[in-house]
Amino acid sequence: MRVAFVHSLMGQLLGGGERLIEELGRRLEEMGYEVAYVTLNFNPHLLYAPISLDKIFCINFKLLKLGFLKAYLWNLLALLSSIKCLKHFNPHIFFLSTNHSIGWILKRIFGRRIVIYVHWPEFLHRRRSGVLRRIYFALIDLLESMSFRIADAILANSHYTARALRYTVGNIKVDVAYPGVDVEEFMPEAKEELILTVSRITQAKNLEFVIRVASIVVKTHPSAKFIIAGFLHESDKPYFTRLLNLVKELGLDKNLSIIPNIPDEELKRLYGKASIVLYPRIGEHFGIALIEGMSAGAVCIAADKGGPQEIIENGVTGYRLAVVEDSWAEKILELLKNPTKLKSMGEKARRITVSKFSWSALANRVHGKLVEAFTNK
Repeated sequence: MRVAFVHSLMGQLLGGGERLIEELGRRLEEMGYEVAYVTLNFNPHLLYAPISLDKIFCINFKLLKLGFLKAYLWNLLALLSSIKCLKHFNPHIFFLSTNHSIGWILKRIFGRRIVIYVHWPEFLHRRRSGVLRRIYFALIDLLESMSFRIADAILANSHYTARALRYTVGNIKVDVAYPGVDVEEFMPEAKEELILTVSRITQAKNLEFVIRVASIVVKTHPSAKFIIAGFLHESDKPYFTRLLNLVKELGLDKNLSIIPNIPDEELKRLYGKASIVLYPRIGEHFGIALIEGMSAGAVCIAADKGGPQEIIENGVTGYRLAVVEDSWAEKILELLKNPTKLKSMGEKARRITVSKFSWSALANRVHGKLVEAFTNK
């Protein structure tokens, strides 16, 4: 069976969604599938692992200066890239991880089966925004809703996302397929008093919160080291500068480092050494960094809302807390002062991750849905 993944940020960013598509594609190939990828503005250096260029179908077109046309052109170019894929690869199924609005066209006009994977229903964000913004996105939202209603299968990365999607679109069937982690790559090492945050360095991730928590912790535990690491896009450099200024303002130069665009092998090494992983974003739909940290035997602390509620068993493998600086600092200090408890919780986190959050489990789940979509009349 030939499957084309549509993920228009692949080769532009290095985030959780991009890792998911790469890993899933490789595992489906191991199961005998032929796989291709549809994206935009592809940069082969922005991949977690090399992919043969003959599997990539894309149109390179800079959207940053197109103002209000950007959203529509982004979807139009994704459709044109998909048509290019149709001509040269002729997939049986399109697996839409982004650009869900083109699904209706691919199915109704080009006769292809579509499976949609939802990281987060984008138009739910737009419903919460201003009237003009909702008017602007009306056609995209309509096409997206129509795509969901005729999709051959819909998968979400968490029950939290699935509920949000059903709330937005209505009574549709949504199955959950959790993202995974390579449990042989993210392994525990000798633990240090290292508190790690892994995230794209962008304002939505609430990274100022980590810096302020660190400023409280080091007053009582000056040997604690904090690291924030992740992908930094050109457009987020002003935010990165603000974070660096906050570190300096709070006198954390010796206790907190921010490492942009960290190589993957170095990131895995940091996970292995980290005793605690922090994930402060409120309302995160899943949180791949959490299962990477748990796989490496770290105790994770995350906001008590959204996807983390399905990942962390509170008080057993980690903690879900209200996003209050003093509460997080208090819990970090409690763990650092009790290394036996820290070690025990990290070991439990590792065991649960191995059994529940593997890439093989995701690939098997998706395989079942692809077969179902392909065979349904």
